[in-house]
Amino acid sequence: MNKKYVIVVLLLFQFISMESFAVATEYGISYQRRKNTFDANNYSDSESNTGSISVYLWEQIALEMSYTKGYVVRGEKISTDDLQRTILQTTEIYGGDLILILAGRGSLLQPFIKGGVAKILRKQETKIEGQGTETLEPAPATIPSYGAGLKIALSAALKLNISYDVWQTPVTDTTKTDDTSLRIGLSLML
Repeated sequence: MNKKYVIVVLLLFQFISMESFAVATEYGISYQRRKNTFDANNYSDSESNTGSISVYLWEQIALEMSYTKGYVVRGEKISTDDLQRTILQTTEIYGGDLILILAGRGSLLQPFIKGGVAKILRKQETKIEGQGTETLEPAPATIPSYGAGLKIALSAALKLNISYDVWQTPVTDTTKTDDTSLRIGLSLML
């Protein structure tokens, strides 16, 4: 995105705030790592990282911009005669959501709902032992996203965030699937 547009948007947020002409900003991070091993040839290893910035327009309404990058590596070999197959899937998600917090920012428990759009970029590489690599890279898609969650205040500025998010990812030109994520992370209010 052009830097001029980002500056204009941030300046608009500064002047939109109804309470004191000071925009409250919340920075969040979350990390997920998972490894499952069935045997030496059959395994799954995944990792994802998310960073977000939420700009509060009013006491209980915020605009959240987020970036997620993740990967999954799977190894598969059904029998000793089968060739080893290794699949690497990578995903990048750029999100923009409007968040409605169902309690005041000073509350210990702050449930919230959110909805917006996300741009998703995906790539899959399949390597079959001795046969090379095949790559699938669907066109980037702009898709609806929604979710719900809970913020737990650990202090006035630090919060534990738990959220469940859904993206309607296209599988083909005519079909979609709901991809989901359960996230736990921390956020810092400035």
